[in-house]
This record gives sequence, C-alpha cells and structure tokens, in this order.
Amino acid sequence: MTASRVWKVCDIDGMKLFLTADFDPKETSSHALLAELLGMEQEELERRLVYGPHGKPELPDGPAISVSHSGRYWAVLISYDESAGGKPSVGLDIQVSVPASYESIAKRFFREEEAALVTAASDEEARREAFFRLWTKREALLKAAGESVFRRTEALTDVEVKEIALTEGLYAAYAVKRMK
Repeated sequence: MTASRVWKVCDIDGMKLFLTADFDPKETSSHALLAELLGMEQEELERRLVYGPHGKPELPDGPAISVSHSGRYWAVLISYDESAGGKPSVGLDIQVSVPASYESIAKRFFREEEAALVTAASDEEARREAFFRLWTKREALLKAAGESVFRRTEALTDVEVKEIALTEGLYAAYAVKRMK
C-alpha cells in the first residue's frame, strides 16, 4: 500500500489498524491491498486464505485479520499476538453514515434493549448516531466470533468489543475473541 493511500495507521491494543479513504474496488482489490500490507504477492495471499462458514477470511499460518469497507473507506485489523494461548480471532467493522430505516433495522437485528436505544433517541441525528455505534460494535463482535452478521447477538459474551474514533460520519469498532 503506498504511503499516499494510507489515511490512518494506528496501534490498538497491540494490533495494527490500517485505513484508507480512497478505496475503489473497480481499481484495486481488497486482496491486493491486504497482500501489500502483509508483504506478499496477491497470488500467495489468495492461496493461503481460507474462509469460515460465514465468509470470514483467515490466514491459518499468519496473523489474525479482519477486513471491512464502506463507501470509499477500506480497513484491516491485524494481530500477531499469540500470547493468550493462541492466535485471537478479531473482528472489524467500519460504516459510513448513510440515511436508512434505523429503527426498523435495529428492531430486526439488535437485542431488544439496543433497539430501544435507537428508538428512544431524541431526533434523527441521535437515532443515526445510536444506530451506527451499535451496528459497528455488533458486526465487529459477530466477525470475531466467526458468526453471520445476520445473527442476533444474545449468546456472544466472551468477546471484547470497543469503538474506534475516526472522523465525523465514519463509525468503527473492533472485537477480539481470545483463545482459551
């Protein structure tokens, strides 16, 4: 990844987050960006990648990874940490704020108390904020657990989830499931 493409690189709890604000899947593939960050050829990456039952990419003999993109933003979280009994499973989600039916989506996918936070928000801006903060945390959690993003989250309590502060209108969260 060229220095001009990288918008933000930061350390998060011993992991690396790489984010670019000029991703165009018609020009560059997600695999090409990931391969460049990992210092390998795209063909090698594609040979080594395996996919979980819900499509989550993994490198069995490499770092833990999670990729997300929304609009022109593309991001990857990379963890080389194996100190807690093995490689953790990580999940990352980024979302560009767009108009949506926040309340109906929340009622369909969120736990009841989470959907209530969206519904009870004082105005459209507050509903949008509540929705995207919850959605990114939820999707990161499900990715870390290797679950479908269309699953409810009641049973997933062994995953640590945190928000990432980026820029206005861009929401992000990551999750880590440590192996025991």
